[in-house]
Amino acid sequence: MFRDACNAAAVNESAHELSLAGATRAAENDVTVRELEAILSWECGQMAALFTPAANHRKISIRAMRKLVKIEH
Repeated sequence: MFRDACNAAAVNESAHELSLAGATRAAENDVTVRELEAILSWECGQMAALFTPAANHRKISIRAMRKLVKIEH
């Protein structure tokens, strides 16, 4: 059914690629592991837990760099 929807929308990526892109985007927007599980029908938190640490790390890095920029000015 998902593949049919992708074909109808002329989306050539696989369902797997789209779900990973969606999980990355969701994690970057503060969606929790539990919420990712619900959105993507995952269980046990193992897949969802792969996305949240990287997203959190990026956010922490960005905040730190912004602080450094303020110090320099």
